[in-house]
Amino acid sequence: MPTPALDRLGQCIDRLEQALSGHPEDKKRVWIEGIRGALAEVRQTMLEHAKADESPDGGLFVNLDEMNSGSLPKVTREEERLRMEHARLFAEITKLDGLLQLGNTPSSPQEPWRQLPWGEVRAQGEALLAALRKHREGEINLLLETVNTEVGAGD
Repeated sequence: MPTPALDRLGQCIDRLEQALSGHPEDKKRVWIEGIRGALAEVRQTMLEHAKADESPDGGLFVNLDEMNSGSLPKVTREEERLRMEHARLFAEITKLDGLLQLGNTPSSPQEPWRQLPWGEVRAQGEALLAALRKHREGEINLLLETVNTEVGAGD
């Protein structure tokens, strides 16, 4: 029961995974540009996603709070965890982006991207993918928990 924002996030995660799965040994410049493009898309989608979740004017968390009315502490705790996770995910995106920017350093004006620590790029990218997937799954589970509780409350 993912929302459209969660569907878009899932698509971006898939594109970042595809970009990271390339082989930098063959075409390093193309590989790094693919990661940069996918990461920019993830950043923009996460901005939209966090705004949709956290908006005080009808955001997901406001709607869940209204449905919950404080009667489901587990839901409230999960909402707070997801809010904090948004900030951590942005930090991880920024960290990977910063690492990719090393390819723009003047140490090698002809081909600066050769200076990138390829293994670290892949490791940080994979860690980001895992965190994004966990976040998306957590939000889907929160929605299901809330809907199941609401539907069950009417019985």
